[in-house]
Amino acid sequence: TDKLNKELKTLKAENEKLKENANDQEQYSRRNNLRVTGIKEDTNKQSSLQTKAQFQKMCKEKLGLDIRDEDIDIAHRLGPYKANGNRPIIVKFVRRQTKFDITKNAKSLKGTNIYLNDDLTHTNQQALMSLRLKDPTRIEKAWSFEGKLYATFKSTNPARPGNTTTRQIRFAEYD
Repeated sequence: TDKLNKELKTLKAENEKLKENANDQEQYSRRNNLRVTGIKEDTNKQSSLQTKAQFQKMCKEKLGLDIRDEDIDIAHRLGPYKANGNRPIIVKFVRRQTKFDITKNAKSLKGTNIYLNDDLTHTNQQALMSLRLKDPTRIEKAWSFEGKLYATFKSTNPARPGNTTTRQIRFAEYD
């Protein structure tokens, strides 16, 4: 049984590594994507061209950026249409630099109820939400950048209240 337990432990470790690699590959494939919430005028059977035009209009009006048709591979709404709803938009850019230019100006959206976020894998999204909700006494804030998760931890040392530490959260820590 010792041999079987050792083999089982090895297989579990290999399985975790495969899950991590699959998640990393999926996240990498989303590196040019931006998830946008809060753009109104959602319609039934909205085409990707209409969605792209709405996003470009928002960029021009709210961010002062002229995003050309050639800059966007595709843009579409997520999920089924609901009357009076407002589905999020996924925008896939041809170049990552365009995404950077847009996110660099995202502060201009403060107070508009329009939000720009990395397009995270389901696993990374769940981990980020968990970080934000799990321990508010220990975690000051959590965010993603380029598909990687980060958190700022409050000090647990009573001699140093207000001291914080920021670090990347690794896949193995997601549970």
